[in-house]
Amino acid sequence: MVRATVAQGASFTVNGSGYEPGQEIHISLGIDRTDSFVMDEQTAVADAAGNFGLTITIAADLLPGAYGILTYVADEGLGGPELEATKRFAGIDVVAS
Repeated sequence: MVRATVAQGASFTVNGSGYEPGQEIHISLGIDRTDSFVMDEQTAVADAAGNFGLTITIAADLLPGAYGILTYVADEGLGGPELEATKRFAGIDVVAS
């Protein structure tokens, strides 16, 4: 799993590839290894090459610690193992600014 370090109040970009052109990718930021999210879910759309990028700004008052990024595709009719197969994870260590 990829890990990055980001300071409170700083921005970083989540990039992905291997998607179908036009596919909508859902992106969430939460406390590492929990189902507690600290950011409203965001979406990005894959370009003609199947790539996406989304810039996220860490809240200046987000407590330092370990967080995780979850991306997944929620196409209509996609569920169970197919949905699970689209999930990708990355770790974010938030440090004091």
